[in-house]
Amino acid sequence: MGCITSCGRIVLILINLVILLVSLALVVLGVLMKFFPGSIVETLLAKVEIPSSSAQDFGSIPSVGKIINFPFFADLGVALLIFGCILFVISFCACCGACGKWRPLLLVFIIAMIVLILGQAVVGGLFLAKDSILHEKIKETFGDEVTKNYKDGNSNAISIAMDILNLQLDCCGFRGPKDFALNPKVKTCCRKKIISSPSVKKCVTEDLSDTQTFNDVGCYDKIQEKIQDKIVMAAVILSVILLLQLLEVVFAILLVKDAGQVSPV
Repeated sequence: MGCITSCGRIVLILINLVILLVSLALVVLGVLMKFFPGSIVETLLAKVEIPSSSAQDFGSIPSVGKIINFPFFADLGVALLIFGCILFVISFCACCGACGKWRPLLLVFIIAMIVLILGQAVVGGLFLAKDSILHEKIKETFGDEVTKNYKDGNSNAISIAMDILNLQLDCCGFRGPKDFALNPKVKTCCRKKIISSPSVKKCVTEDLSDTQTFNDVGCYDKIQEKIQDKIVMAAVILSVILLLQLLEVVFAILLVKDAGQVSPV
C-alpha cells in the first residue's frame, strides 16, 4: 500500500501541476475576452476568407475585419475566467495537499473533483446526445439573436458571422430559414451549386421559400452532423478524462487515509 500511495502522490502532483498551467491560461484568455474582445476577434478572423461568387449579381459581403465584437463573447470570457479560477484552486489544493499530506486540502480536492466529474459527465452526455435540451437551448438563444440583429449586407457581428456560416457550411440560419423571418431574402443562404452557376441571379431576386435555390437546413444542424460523425472519438476522449480524474480522487483518498494514520487531524 505504501508504494501505491507514494506513486499516487507523485502522479497527483504532476497531473495537477499541468492543470495549474492550464487554469492560468484559461484565466488569461478569459480576461482578454472580457476586457479586450476586439483584439481577440480580429486575431481569430484575420485570415478567414469569405467564399462568394465571382458573379457581380451575387454582390459582396463586408470584410471580417469590420467585426469588433460578438454577442456573448464577454459572457464567455467571464465563464472562462471563473472556471479557470475554480480549476486553479482545486489543483492548488491537490498539489499542496499531496506534497504535505494535508488532509483538509485533500478533502477539499476530493469533494470538488467529485462535483466536477459529475458536472462534466452530465454536460458531456447532453452535448453528445443529438436531441438534448442543451442543444435546444443553444439553438434558441443564438437563433433569437440572429432573428433580431441580422441584416443582409450589414457589417455588424451577427450578420457577418451568419453569412460566413451560411457560405462555409452551405446552410441557412442558425436554426434554419425561420431565423430570417424579418429578412425574406438572404443571398448567403443560396446553395453553393447555384452560386457557382449562371443562375446566380436567383440568389438575390428570389426569397427563401424557394428550396431549390436556397438551403433549408440550419447551420447548427450541420455542425451537429459533423460532431455525430466523430461521436465515438468524442465519447472516448470524455471517458478517458473522467477516468483520469476519478483516478486522482482514488489517489487522494489513499493519501488522506495514509495521512490519518501518521498524524490524524
